[in-house]
Amino acid sequence: MKKILFCVAMVAMFFVSCNKNGVTPQNTDEQEDPATDFNGITIDGDFSDWEALTRSKCVYAINDPNSPWDAVDEIRVYADDDNIYYYILFNRDVIADYLAENDKLPCRLNLNTDGEFTSGYSNYFLQSYDFMIEGYLGDGNGGWGFYDGDLHQRIDGWQKLLEKKSGLTDGAGSGVEYEISLDRKEFNAAASKSSVPMPIKDVIQTSIRFYETVTNPDWAELSNMPNEDGGYGNLLEVKL
Repeated sequence: MKKILFCVAMVAMFFVSCNKNGVTPQNTDEQEDPATDFNGITIDGDFSDWEALTRSKCVYAINDPNSPWDAVDEIRVYADDDNIYYYILFNRDVIADYLAENDKLPCRLNLNTDGEFTSGYSNYFLQSYDFMIEGYLGDGNGGWGFYDGDLHQRIDGWQKLLEKKSGLTDGAGSGVEYEISLDRKEFNAAASKSSVPMPIKDVIQTSIRFYETVTNPDWAELSNMPNEDGGYGNLLEVKL
């Protein structure tokens, strides 16, 4: 009888320790998922590969309830030898009306690659970042499509390093989920040739922001992730 009660208590503790999305905020190195058959991330709009990814191989961020920008509930970031991958779970209640009328969602991926946080750009984050990939989610035909953006580096203002259609990024989505890949080789080729070379090394910090341009042509914030109380926060650190 004691053994049965002990097992029931352990199961209850497991469910209490998880939130509704099954993850805890930010990185979760101490909590490992059960063994699963993870064979890498494929950018195809099927998110079962993300569910098979153990937590120790991925970093997470959950939207702070006090953030004024709440279009995204959760982001995840994972890296392998070839790519850096982003998973986005949108807040259906917030984004539904926007997507019903607009098939392109402005997006900026931000990266810090030099290991310091005094140079670069820090607006809406507590740490500075060096690069921004600016583009749109959506194909312009009423549905989710690939993600393609221009690569900029912060050198006395934003300097463009790569144009769209360079093969730097890809993306796919379904419903309120979306995934993006960033090609590390293409990124490093461009970053190494800039006037201030900053290729990706062993560790990066990154963030993601979404905007709306219907009521504000200057890109008004819809989401700012990761974040803390008030919407601001440090970047997510990813070990490569």
